[in-house]
Formats: sequence, structure tokens, C-alpha cells
Amino acid sequence: MRRSVVELARTLASLEIGCFIPDLPGCGESGWDISDIRLSDWRAAIADVTGWLALETGRPPHIAALRGGALLDDAGNAASWWRFAPATGKEFLRPLQRASRLSGAADHLAGYALQPEMIADLESAIPRRPSGLIREYTAETSGTPLWRRAEPSEDAELVRALADDLGDWIRTCGAA
Repeated sequence: MRRSVVELARTLASLEIGCFIPDLPGCGESGWDISDIRLSDWRAAIADVTGWLALETGRPPHIAALRGGALLDDAGNAASWWRFAPATGKEFLRPLQRASRLSGAADHLAGYALQPEMIADLESAIPRRPSGLIREYTAETSGTPLWRRAEPSEDAELVRALADDLGDWIRTCGAA
């Protein structure tokens, strides 16, 4: 999925739309340990990064959220919101819990040392509706959705469809 998000950003750049993909605390290059993170930390990070982007550019950004990003995107101050396949926290936990049961790792959730509070946060988390312009895009996908695939893969046709729709949405809501 991450590879497709990067390809989406590159495609947006080819449409002359700037893009910023933040690493959340406990993920990617973050210096935080995932075991110290709660959902509220991720929401605060989204608020911080959208505030920083607004200061840097002189205008609030447009937020694009894919899947679980819709659990966080409303925390940011934005010109508009765009979502693809928003998911609940329970939808994210199910495959992680299944993988943990199969591996016998009781103290980790599919390799992630999440604290019980984070798991409880995710159990009850649902995408909240931001106050402002929002679009939920539904694209016809062929085969297995990217987030359900066992091996990393890509879908260039889907990425292009997402970029085209997101680009149209941003142009409709204001300058990119």
C-alpha cells in the first residue's frame, strides 16, 4: 500500500499538485517507539503537520486519506478532505489479530508491540466527518484490493484513477 501511496504522490506531482506524506509517530523514520503511541498521538501529529503546511504555504492544505487515514484526517485544519476506502479501527485490527493468533505471538499484534490503550482506541475508532468540503471516492478495483494482498504489489490503473479524481477535487475546491 505504501508503494502505491508514493506512486500516487508522484502522479500528483506530474499533475503539478504538491504532496506531503507524513510519517506518524512510531512509524517509518519516526524516533518514537510504536509501543508508546496512542491514537490521540497520531491525531495530534496530523493537526501539527497541517498547521505547519498552512504556515509554510500560506493556505490550509487539502487532505487525502486512504483507508485508516480517515480515522485521523479530521484532526487537521484543511481546505478540503478527500477519502478513498475509509476503514474503521476494527477493520484494521481484524487481520492483525488473525495474524497474531496464527503466529502464537500473544504480546505482539502481527509483530507490533501496541499498548492495550492503542488497541482499545482502534477498537472504537470510526472515521469522523470533518466540518468542511469532503469527497469519498470509490473506484472499481480489479482483483484483490491493495491492502488485502499478501505480497507488495501495485495497480497503476488504480493509482492513476485516484490521482485524477483527487486532482479534480483539489482544483474544484481551490488552487492546489
